[in-house]
Amino acid sequence: MAILPASSPLKEQSPFASQSQSTAPTVRLWMLFASMMVFAGISLLLAIAARIPSFSNSLRDLFGSPNKLPTGGNERSTHLLLLLVCYCSPMLMMFWVSMLRRFILFQQRRLDQRLRREQIEDSEFNMES
Repeated sequence: MAILPASSPLKEQSPFASQSQSTAPTVRLWMLFASMMVFAGISLLLAIAARIPSFSNSLRDLFGSPNKLPTGGNERSTHLLLLLVCYCSPMLMMFWVSMLRRFILFQQRRLDQRLRREQIEDSEFNMES
């Protein structure tokens, strides 16, 4: 009879049970790209919104500082720019991802053609065929 150390308890496991391996979650390049684009879009929208006097005054009221920007006037160019960015950003993002995808596929096709060409050239000098 073998004596087991006290630190390792005896467990009965099924031979078909998968071994649990603790692996750290991986951060892939596309995750970094997507999060970078989201945060850049949010910061752009906040930067544009900060130029709108009513938005800036509301933030100053929230934090208890005095209002410095006058609310009078009918200047709506900043509002229109904010709306333009909000409405056009999904289309621009789709355009950018589409162009990036086409570029990657184009580069992959070029690499495949070059590898096929090299394989054909190597097979000409191979005596096994």
